[in-house]
Amino acid sequence: MIQLRRDALYLTDAQGETTPCSVDQITLELVGAAADVVDPEVMRHAALGVLHYFREELGRDTVTTAEFAEALARVLSRLGLTVELIPG
Repeated sequence: MIQLRRDALYLTDAQGETTPCSVDQITLELVGAAADVVDPEVMRHAALGVLHYFREELGRDTVTTAEFAEALARVLSRLGLTVELIPG
């Protein structure tokens, strides 16, 4: 496998295909139309926190889209935001 950038994870979609994605790519894919509702900096920092959790706390470089979406939704809800994410 290629070496990941510090702001990226291997993301496995519902079909089982794994691709390296930056946190910005992952967030854009999951948030979609809700991106207009949430401040982009808040979204980016929340997503970076989720990336840190998986990579540093759990020692994982690969997560499913659903796992990332669930973790990001929890973070956003703790910030008082309700965003419906689209787990690819």
